[in-house]
Amino acid sequence: DFAGALGGLSAGSPTLAMAILVWLSVAMSSFMDNVPHTVMMIPVCRGLADAMGAGYLFPFLYGMLIGTGMGGNITPVGATANVFACGMLEKRGIRINLREYVKMSVPMTIAAVAAAQLLLHLLWM
Repeated sequence: DFAGALGGLSAGSPTLAMAILVWLSVAMSSFMDNVPHTVMMIPVCRGLADAMGAGYLFPFLYGMLIGTGMGGNITPVGATANVFACGMLEKRGIRINLREYVKMSVPMTIAAVAAAQLLLHLLWM
């Protein structure tokens, strides 16, 4: 199962499991809507927490939510608000292609996710 694969990939380290979970969520939610991604990943977080200790459920859930919420900012299709904003820009004659969008969004998203992950680590890990 997916949670078992993540647990194996992290070599039993909750800190590494958290990092993998956060950045995997960033990558996945940049191309799919947040709600289905969250619904899909909740059982994964539970399975991972069961494998590493029940005390890690909330940190894993929050890590997944951080990655999911912020990862949607990477592409125009990652979040409904991005699609809407790009549509508004086009109506005003401003066209942003995918390459330009990603060039602007990736550095900001990486900085925001890294800061949130650090805070989560300091508070819960």
